[in-house]
Amino acid sequence: MSLAKEILPEDGPKLKGLKHRQRVLRARKKIEAFVSFVFGWKLQEFQKHWHEFASKYKRALIFAPQAHGKTSEMSLVRPLFILGQDPNRILKIISCNDDKAVDILGAIAKLIESNKKLREVFPSLKPAERGTWTKHQITIKRDISAVDASVEALGVLSTGSGDRATDLLFDDPVDFRNAILQPALRKMVIRAYTATWLGLFAQGEERITYICNAWHHNDLTHEIKKPNYHYHILNQAISKDFKNIEEWVGARRGRVRHLPLWKGVWPPRRLIQFSEERGSLDFNRAFRHQALESRMFPFTKGLKASTILMDEDAELKDLEAPQDFPRFTGVDLGGIKKQNAQSAIFTLAIDPENLVRWPVDIRAGHWTGPETARQLLDVYKKHEPFDIFVENNAYQHTLAEWMEEIKGGRELPIEGYYTGAQKLDLQIGLPGIALQMEKGLWKIPDLQHGPTCKCEVCQWREELQDHPIGSSDLLMSMWLADRAARRGEEEPRIRFIGGDEEEDEEDEVFEGVMSRVF
Repeated sequence: MSLAKEILPEDGPKLKGLKHRQRVLRARKKIEAFVSFVFGWKLQEFQKHWHEFASKYKRALIFAPQAHGKTSEMSLVRPLFILGQDPNRILKIISCNDDKAVDILGAIAKLIESNKKLREVFPSLKPAERGTWTKHQITIKRDISAVDASVEALGVLSTGSGDRATDLLFDDPVDFRNAILQPALRKMVIRAYTATWLGLFAQGEERITYICNAWHHNDLTHEIKKPNYHYHILNQAISKDFKNIEEWVGARRGRVRHLPLWKGVWPPRRLIQFSEERGSLDFNRAFRHQALESRMFPFTKGLKASTILMDEDAELKDLEAPQDFPRFTGVDLGGIKKQNAQSAIFTLAIDPENLVRWPVDIRAGHWTGPETARQLLDVYKKHEPFDIFVENNAYQHTLAEWMEEIKGGRELPIEGYYTGAQKLDLQIGLPGIALQMEKGLWKIPDLQHGPTCKCEVCQWREELQDHPIGSSDLLMSMWLADRAARRGEEEPRIRFIGGDEEEDEEDEVFEGVMSRVF
């Protein structure tokens, strides 16, 4: 008699329960089954290799593409699985800053407290009756008496409060701030790694998993690739044709395996789009581990030289550029050039005596055409710029059409700026502005709004410090405003639209200004 005929309808619940029990038992032994049962995720092949590599080697350095589940797998799933199998281990999760580390530990704590499936797989994985349970430390029930918390999560430059660890889990400890923006932090991070974190190990029990993206050639990540740090290295990078993930082992590119993409999340089409939006420099860093160099960030020195620290409640108007300084405006119509981009309007005042540029009005938004025209008209009424530059004749014509639709729009002094190829090249113009800033020829306010602020001034500062990574809408409008001011080099008599008598008077005044400025 076949097995199917032997199974009676009333046996269905028993079989279902048996299958469920088998899943639970597998989840206790294999991390792939654990991920599937507790989280409902399908572990991708490239993610399986992370876990296999980290389990195989005591020191595992893993380069993996950005936004491919590194934190979820290696800083959330893996700590839970480790503690479920051995509650006596002492883990440190180290990230680039305290805030990120706290978020990770908060997710771990919540799962231990309330996830029923996790409790089913590891019934003993629960908070200790006595022990810390804070945003930085949690202690689970364990078989031994120990002073240190079971898991502590901190930024890489923090000082661990515990004296001992069995596992260090580094999750992108290097970031833009400590690798690029503040170069002095690179050595501090390396010292923290050797003096603080490695000093927590008792002899013979250490395990380190370090998963990351590339940032700078001289940062911690590239320091520990050296042989004296004894890491085994796994590399995974998006292929040049965007069709697969290339994988190789070792500090140098060797024999390459080809793994499937995460097609449900990162199909080739999205990778290509992402590369076009972010630019090849940033994409190659984040997805292909091609490290950056300080010289690639032109405004780092200039920001330091030209920054004016303002009071915490200050606004841009508190910079107080003198009213008699001539004004110039640049307009970037990013909203009509590419999807999800902003249009931006930047107005500066220039000191005729020492050539210092003062930002007086910065605004950006996802505006419609008529709204862009209204914003520009408002700028004109407030500041009366001598000239308004738009990227090229095509966009100038578009803007002029919008201006004609609103009252008073025809009086604006709009000019197109273009190269011989009819296209503005930001990379040609920005080095000149970077040099101006290094010489202190700009006043760049720091309003102390914090890293999450999205006001226009903070956006501008962020674009300056991140360029050539990220958006450049405000940089484009800033550059156009500067070009409008520098136009006097070639054509000192700038036409100011208005009545004939007023125009002649303005021309005479401004011609004198230009003769001194340039």
